[in-house]
Amino acid sequence: MGYELSAGEDPRVVDGDVGFSLTIDGVMQRFVISHEALADHFDNGARADPIAAFETGKTQIVEVAASKFSSTAAQRKPGIIFLTSDDFD
Repeated sequence: MGYELSAGEDPRVVDGDVGFSLTIDGVMQRFVISHEALADHFDNGARADPIAAFETGKTQIVEVAASKFSSTAAQRKPGIIFLTSDDFD
């Protein structure tokens, strides 16, 4: 499976969470990582700057997102895939 961050306006803050897109095997998929997950696992100021926390953990966040996409029926259900703190335990 090949994946990379999609070009565009990502990452972006959405109600305190961070939204981003990945292109996975040629298909663009949207994700949101919760503010809680950022604070719990990539704190580095997440409470003040969720984008900084996202950048701190970007490699792991992208790997978890791609794994969650491939291990679920997500590819058959277009929409946003949510990443929570539980996805990083």
